[in-house]
Amino acid sequence: MSNYAQIITTGPAHIFIGQRTLASIATPIATSLDTFEYLGTCQKSPEINIETLKEEVVNDIGGDTPISFAHQGQVGTVKALLNRYDEAIYAKIAVGLYGSGLNRGEITRNQMGVLAQGMHFDFEILFYFPFHQSFNILPANTTSHPEGVHFVSAVPVKEKLMEMGTRARTLEIEFKCIPKMQMSTTNLDSNGLLGPTCVREFVLYKHLNVVTAALKGKVN
Repeated sequence: MSNYAQIITTGPAHIFIGQRTLASIATPIATSLDTFEYLGTCQKSPEINIETLKEEVVNDIGGDTPISFAHQGQVGTVKALLNRYDEAIYAKIAVGLYGSGLNRGEITRNQMGVLAQGMHFDFEILFYFPFHQSFNILPANTTSHPEGVHFVSAVPVKEKLMEMGTRARTLEIEFKCIPKMQMSTTNLDSNGLLGPTCVREFVLYKHLNVVTAALKGKVN
């Protein structure tokens, strides 16, 4: 069973992709989001759908009628129409695996059946909404209309290049986003609550109240 929800977006967005890596096992601090690369700009607001997964809980007395639902996490689907994009960055995801798009249309034996997260073929997506300020409502730093949305693990599942010719062509692309386990080295979870020394949580996406100037400067 599943439910769908739409994240509020504020008009056309710039898209950045990349992979963050840990400095070392001893000091597990991920590299900055500023290392992400500019993929392109959406012609209109991207379509971001979140699917909440539920599993029915039944018992002998109640029969097939569920007496409750067990939460099974969330997955996301992102659709975007780009009327401006960087061809070199797009090539990195052209075959559906990050960093393996140099030979388009060629799927090697080492790529078939790979686990995207386990073999580091997934990537992160960051949306920057330049018209966010027009929707800046009180209280301050509200997450109702964030300046950015960051998905921590994604792979492209569909793409369509349009009007190859002398016109500037557009790129219609769809991503599948799944949660990724993140481990905290403090005893605070993502809500700031005390917990075990190493908190393990599955994160699908995060709102960014402010996108850094370094990333904004990559849109030229």
